[in-house]
Parts: sequence; structure tokens; C-alpha cells
Amino acid sequence: MISVLLVGAGLAAAGLAWYPGRVNFAFSLACGLLVLAASWSVHPWRLPPPPPRDWFGRLLGRWQAQPYRERQAELNRVRERVMEAAQATSARAVPPPRPELRDAGHGLPSSQLARHAAELRGYIEFSQTLSTGLQQTWTAGIGGTFPVSFANAASRGSSWARQPWSVPTAVEQFRELAAEAVNVHGGVIVCIDELDKLEYDKSAAFLNDIKAIFGVPGVFFLVSVSENAAAGFERRGVPFRDVFDSSFDNIITVGYLTWEQSQELLNRLVVGMPAPFAALCHVFAGGLARDLIRAARSVLAFGEPDGRLVLSAAATRLCLDEMLGKAHGVFRELALLGDDAFAMSLLAHVQSSDETFRQPGDYLAWSEHVAAWIREASTGPDFAAAGGKALRFARELAVFGYFTATVQQFFTNDLSHSVFEAADIDRLARARQAMAVSPVVAERYVAEFRRGFGTWQVPHPVSGVAED
Repeated sequence: MISVLLVGAGLAAAGLAWYPGRVNFAFSLACGLLVLAASWSVHPWRLPPPPPRDWFGRLLGRWQAQPYRERQAELNRVRERVMEAAQATSARAVPPPRPELRDAGHGLPSSQLARHAAELRGYIEFSQTLSTGLQQTWTAGIGGTFPVSFANAASRGSSWARQPWSVPTAVEQFRELAAEAVNVHGGVIVCIDELDKLEYDKSAAFLNDIKAIFGVPGVFFLVSVSENAAAGFERRGVPFRDVFDSSFDNIITVGYLTWEQSQELLNRLVVGMPAPFAALCHVFAGGLARDLIRAARSVLAFGEPDGRLVLSAAATRLCLDEMLGKAHGVFRELALLGDDAFAMSLLAHVQSSDETFRQPGDYLAWSEHVAAWIREASTGPDFAAAGGKALRFARELAVFGYFTATVQQFFTNDLSHSVFEAADIDRLARARQAMAVSPVVAERYVAEFRRGFGTWQVPHPVSGVAED
């Protein structure tokens, strides 16, 4: 005990030597040394024996292996966090699982299939990088003028960059996922829409890229293609096989809606729409379901403030909007043909007319005004060689005016039930369909519809092409 006190006093005296501003440095150091010497004379200090040599070996080996074990543990923790994050992300990205849908052979739940699909999608969309790091620093010492400190720092890291999938790898992964989905649900239908919006060459190139995923048992692909692609499929083998022939088992052509089909569709969407209003929508839609819904919305928007629908008012507003939209669209196309003398002549001619459309006679006067340009321009020596584009636009304007005049003249408040039932509504709708293909054919459909009413005027062909 005495030796401990003496040693403590000596260390305290030695400590005072580090504060020369308060105590004399030499005196404090001498006192500390004397106290330490006195403590040694009273009770000699005994240092513990050195540890066995093998203890140092074990300690050294443990110290060398510790960084590797810490690194492995850190990597394992990172992998666990990444997997938890991926599972949480996939769980939010998929709908709630249906436990009843399980594969009888493997017991694969639908939620696990959805997580697998989300994981594969993440591999395609992102490049994954994982890294870990560890840094340790410690300092020990006694503050003062001559501090004693120790420091150690270590940093370890590891990272992985996932290589992007090649096309064969992506195809293989998709086919495996599709096979799993078939095991869970019994069959899968994959829909690829908007392919019909691409040009023929681009859609063919797209099919060449993806047709390797076709052919999985139980997986059916439903693809929307253009009419050109359908026509190419129907001509398969003459003179050669194209990508549509080698990719599809069958192509089903979806035709235009008939008047009865349009009426049935509108009855499911709109409660209590009268038949004449539905027929008006069908005629302007030309049998296209999407345009039918748009026309129905416009007709309902043209209703009176008290909610009543007036057939004459709805037909007048719809004809006006369609005619102005068609005219302004053609004007923009003609303005782009600045180097075409006939296009500029047509643009100046139609803009000189009055675009006030109130009565059917206004539309017929417009058609006759455009038809006059066709007759005059067609007599020129260069019209056959250079006037093709302007002639096409002129026929569209003239025939569309003829069409809208007929629609407004038919759909009035005086339309009787017998006249409505006897009218060929589908013929007028086919005129609207043919407008995008051949204005001449559309004009003939309109003329045939007008001939069904003996008192209606059937003007001479506004397209400039006489009937056979």
C-alpha cells in the first residue's frame, strides 16, 4: 500500500513537470524522481512474467484473421439489407397476392412470381453497385504541452457493377418467368398494343427483335398490327415469307362497327340516348369505336342548359366543328407545300370564301366553290404532272362539305320515325370511312344516300370525277 502511494505521489510530481508556468519545472522533476526512488527502496517493483510464446502466436493469428471476419460480416449485412430493400420495393410494385393461386407441383405463390418479375425488371432498368466501408480512429493521451496520443485508421470496401444483359440472356430470363407464370395461372396472355401506329418497316424490325420470346407453351401474344401488315399476312407465300408470316399464327381483322353495334355500345355507356342522336354519332364516327365515344361526348356537351337534347342543334354544332376542323387541317397541310404552285393557288382560293356555316346550303355552296377550282385548275397543261397533292386536298374539302350538308339536312327536329327507320344509316357512315381512302368513293356513297329521298338535290360531282 505504501509503495502504491509513493508511486502515485511520484507520478503526480512528474505530472507537475508538464506545467512549468505554475511550478518550477526542474524542482518538480527532481521531487518526482526522489519519490520514485524512495518507493523502489521500500518495496521493489515486480513486473509480471512474460506470457508464453504460444500465447503471442495465438494473439497474432487472431489479430490477422479479425479484419477478414469483419469484412465478411459487413458484406453479409449489406447483402441482407439489399435483399430486404428489393423485396420491399417489389412488394410495393405488385398488386396484393392471391394465395389461392399456387402451382400444385411446386407450391409457387403468386406473390413470389410477382417479386421475381419485379426483380428481373429492375435488372433491366438499373445498373446495380454495392459498396461497404469501415473506418476506425481512436486517440489516447494526457493533455498539455507534450500530449501523448495514439491513432489508428482502417478502411475496407468492396463493390460490384452488374453487367447489362445481352439479348439471349434477356430472352431466356423472360421465357423462364413466363413458364413460372403458366405454372401459377394455367395460362398467360401478353398484349402488345400500338404496334399498328408504327410504319411497316419499323414494326417489322420490332417483331424481328422480340419474336424470340414467342413459342412458350401456355403463353399467347395478342399484338395489334396495321392493315398493311394484315394484308401482307394474307398474301403470305407470294412471293416470299415476311416477318409477320413467320411470327404470327393468325391475324384477325377487326372491322368497323355497324349501326346496330354502335347503338348497343352507346346504350352501355349512356343511359337513355335516343336513337337519332346515336345515329348522328355513328355517322360522324364512321364505325370507329373511339370516334363514336368522342362524338357522343360532343353531342351531350351541346345539350340545353336544362339538360334537354335538341337534334337540330346537336347536328348543326357537330357539323360545324367537324367542317372547321377539316378545313383548318387542310389549310395547315397546304401551307407546308410552299413550293407547290397549285397548293398555293388552292389555299388562296378557299381562304377567299366565307366560312360561315349555318344551313345545309352553306356547305353545298362551299363544296361548289372548291369544285370550281378543281374544274379550272384541271384544264392547265401542268396539272396532271404537278397538281396531284393539291387535287387530293381539294377533293377532301369538297366532298366533306357535301357530306356535312347531307348530315345536317337529314338530322333535324322534323325527322319522323318512319323516315329514320327507312334511311340507310350505314351507307352514310361508310361515306365517312371512305373519306380517308378515296374522296371520290365517299362522294358516291353520299349521292346514293341522297337519292333515297326523291326531293333532295343531288349536285353534279364536286370531286370532278363523273359517276359511271
